Amino acid sequence: MAKKICIIAAKDFLAAALGMFHTSLKVCYSADETKKLFEESSSRLTGGEPYPAKYLFGRQQASGKSRGLIELYLDYGYDVEIRSATDASEILGDGSRDSVAFDLLFSSASVESVISALNRGSNILGWTPPEFASKSFQMLALASSAGGAVYLPRSLIIPSGVRPGAAGFESLRGFFDSEYIIIKSAYGAAGRLTSNLEYAVVPTRLFGSWILKLAAAVESEFKQDVIISELIVTDDTYASRAENVVHKINCCGLFNTGGKSVFSPLNGCCKKIACRMDFGRLSAHRPTRFGELVTDCFWLDANIANVPGIKDIFKCFDGFAACGCACTLDFMIPRDGKPRFLELNKLSATLSDTSPITEDSAINIYARTASRDDSAAKKSGRVEEYAKVIKKIKDRFYSKTVLISISPEEGARLIKL
Repeated sequence: MAKKICIIAAKDFLAAALGMFHTSLKVCYSADETKKLFEESSSRLTGGEPYPAKYLFGRQQASGKSRGLIELYLDYGYDVEIRSATDASEILGDGSRDSVAFDLLFSSASVESVISALNRGSNILGWTPPEFASKSFQMLALASSAGGAVYLPRSLIIPSGVRPGAAGFESLRGFFDSEYIIIKSAYGAAGRLTSNLEYAVVPTRLFGSWILKLAAAVESEFKQDVIISELIVTDDTYASRAENVVHKINCCGLFNTGGKSVFSPLNGCCKKIACRMDFGRLSAHRPTRFGELVTDCFWLDANIANVPGIKDIFKCFDGFAACGCACTLDFMIPRDGKPRFLELNKLSATLSDTSPITEDSAINIYARTASRDDSAAKKSGRVEEYAKVIKKIKDRFYSKTVLISISPEEGARLIKL
């Protein structure tokens, strides 16, 4: 009898993968229906599909077809079904489905529901703590790890609901030593801006009441933590000295022989996106979007094997891989040569890209390794251990109505204004 696995995908993700409206989605696609979806979709691949379709059904590329998650699981002997749910907690709580392994790479679920399902013997793949969808929480996790703060840009975090007064905020004027600062929300992305406020770049000399009003407007619009960070400027000789170069490393959460989760890059290769910037376009009177400053943008291949400190960053996020995962780690290298962490992204558009060294993709390696690690008991212990880390961060930084500063010298600390 074939093993069963249920891929739980967020509604937005599944609708994009299937090319249909939310209202047309079924709640559940049986194993036979999923196989039919795969056969129909894979037969018409052109390479221009949105990345959710590439992740589920594969992609056509110059070197041939790259397999998607459904085909990989079918090859590994699974009957595959798909369920549509942004929050998988309720599905995991359905005891009648305990014989099924659950893939949560494209959805989210509470720590409690995952631990409960694992304790009942269900296998969980691709899950990461929902708190880690927040860039601010990722930064605090890294800053709370031994030596992790030196790999973060100097930043102020204004937790959602916190409204600092102008006088106290003005006292932080000397906190930033960079020429420019950038304002983000915890869940925003430069590639899908919905507001002129998101990813606004401001000269640091204007720090004060104007920036506070802008940050308050971002929080009011998005109801999320607001992050004010130094804007890192690069001088990459391998990217024509572009001023803004972001390295994107495809990573997998793997498991060593001792049952410990290990978070690591697939190999020494990564992609980097290089942008030339014209800071003369900055306005002192209105928010200037990051994209308004970009004059040219291009992609390059890169080797990160010799980047100092990159292994230390990965070690800090080992717990992120408590149930195995695939994601992209974004970082920049400023002129001092030390990497600065930006974010982890579980739904990065590059996870189906194949490595020029191994011809393997992050999705392929994830499916192969995560599906083999089927010890629910070991995973439960790992998740419970990491749940304590999450609670510690919440209790320390989010139980008080204060600002949070992050600096290489002092790590993360509370600022009472």
